[in-house]
Amino acid sequence: MMNSELRISLVGMPSTGKTTFLAAFWNLIQEPTVEACVRLRCLPRAAVYLHEIHQAWLHGQEVGHTSRDSGELILLDIDLGGREVVLEVPDLSGESFEDMFVHRRVTQEVDVILTAADGLLLFLHPHELRPRITLVDAIRMGIQPEVPGDQDELLALDLKKLPAEVQAVDLLQTITSRRLWARAELSSPRIGVIVSAWDLVEAEGLPPARWLAARMPLLNQYLAASLPTESVRIYGLSARGGSADASELATFDPATRAFLVDSAGVRTGDISTPLQWIATGA
Repeated sequence: MMNSELRISLVGMPSTGKTTFLAAFWNLIQEPTVEACVRLRCLPRAAVYLHEIHQAWLHGQEVGHTSRDSGELILLDIDLGGREVVLEVPDLSGESFEDMFVHRRVTQEVDVILTAADGLLLFLHPHELRPRITLVDAIRMGIQPEVPGDQDELLALDLKKLPAEVQAVDLLQTITSRRLWARAELSSPRIGVIVSAWDLVEAEGLPPARWLAARMPLLNQYLAASLPTESVRIYGLSARGGSADASELATFDPATRAFLVDSAGVRTGDISTPLQWIATGA
């Protein structure tokens, strides 16, 4: 079994950093470092698209969505330190995952990928945090909670505006239930939680695991209660390499620009670390 092909899927709502990670990871494949033992096993069909987003990344530009992002499957057949891995990106735009949350539907192609995955990288973005005010906080601030009298007001809920941690928990629950329904014998996949744009929150001084517990307690509690401790790791990722403008980022060394911070707060330039952990447990 150790020689069998492993499948890892990138999942996450729109604008959570999957495309930028893919561009930075493609750079790592083109110019592997000593720490990152990653290489291509074959040229992907999406090579032209990957070249396009890589060029944008090299020039420090925001790696935005293109028509290619809308629902098309991207596969990378790679070798990670001698382990054969298929990195699957079923929907870079995140629209399929948003549909799973908002409309409770999923395409057959995405469903097959998620139910067969050996591991998941779940992407989150700190921009999607919502202010957390309890009733006690509101009373202390002199804010009187309003209870709507019209039932129609209760039904006018925009699910897309719910906190990112609520959406992430629901997404994981949906994937878990689909996996159990499709193949009850499947074990829980290893899940790497990726907090994108880590450079924006690094100044808070919290390592990723503690940051998630403080800023997304619902998701943190769900992970702790639903999955074995050894099956989850939390990472902070700056795939763009910082919040500087494009002209300044373009002057940085591409090999060291993107960086990753592990659960304990240790920083590395090897952004393949979460994939290696899923593949090998190390």
